[in-house]
Amino acid sequence: MRELAEYRGRLVASYANQPQELQRLVARIPAGRLSRELEPGGWSPHQILTHLRDVEVQAFVPRIGRIVTEETPRLASFDPEAWMDQHYDGQEGAGEIAAEIQRRRAAGSQWIDGLEAEGWSRTGEHPSFGVRTLQWWVEYSVAHFAEHLEQLARSAEDG
Repeated sequence: MRELAEYRGRLVASYANQPQELQRLVARIPAGRLSRELEPGGWSPHQILTHLRDVEVQAFVPRIGRIVTEETPRLASFDPEAWMDQHYDGQEGAGEIAAEIQRRRAAGSQWIDGLEAEGWSRTGEHPSFGVRTLQWWVEYSVAHFAEHLEQLARSAEDG
């Protein structure tokens, strides 16, 4: 059980610390690079940053909050590509987007920091993923964020 508690402690720390890493990366990306696609037909660093914010605001943080506060909630689907098509603003400041991500993750962190062991097994039901535990959702959120951090790190290096 100690190993599981230690793992969850590292998971909570990753969840809480990823936005600071994101802010450091965004500061290293030259302004002219923010709007250029990483690869032909792909997203720009600005679009990736916006996507991260949108999934935190519209999907991950609300799902985590509902699982912590409700009994087996039915979680809504979220289509990030459709959302991006309808709401993307290429003029929105990258620093503002990163700050919003930080605020949302801080709210999510309040729900999971210090959570008792049984809290990690609470579940929510999603139309595509089925019944999943809180731990699964936090792991998924951290992995998704890490994937996009890697993309942004490459764009900072490519300058």
